[in-house]
Amino acid sequence: MAANDRQVGGNHYKSPYEHWDWVLKIGMGYLEGVATKYIARWDKAPKPLQDLQKSGHYIEKTLEQIAVAQRQYILRPDRHVIVAETERFAAANGITGEAYSALTSLALWCEASDLQSARAAVDRLIASIPAKPVPLEDSNKHAERTDRNNT
Repeated sequence: MAANDRQVGGNHYKSPYEHWDWVLKIGMGYLEGVATKYIARWDKAPKPLQDLQKSGHYIEKTLEQIAVAQRQYILRPDRHVIVAETERFAAANGITGEAYSALTSLALWCEASDLQSARAAVDRLIASIPAKPVPLEDSNKHAERTDRNNT
């Protein structure tokens, strides 16, 4: 059985075009690959906010690395191949909007500004997640009752 024929832990991230196949096809580095993994699956994840925060963390590490040395181009395909494969991967996985923007910026980055664009797109995705109501607990029940009584 091939690795793409199964998924450990369920099939909630299963796709006709698997993330790791896209990463390998376009010659993406480790940090960008992990960052894009979290972007690609955030809206299917049990904890979407955490997945986006993890992506941002990997983008930050990538930004730190370019302070040490510029990106190394090791057997990367031409830009048009990266763009075409990114479009194919996004279409197969229903990735649009800010998530698509972040993936594209990470797939093609050459300068810090490209990574900053990816980080900004992830931050916009984070901001789009509705806040969950705070559950009533012993520590805040009294304040809640006070608020209701004062209205």
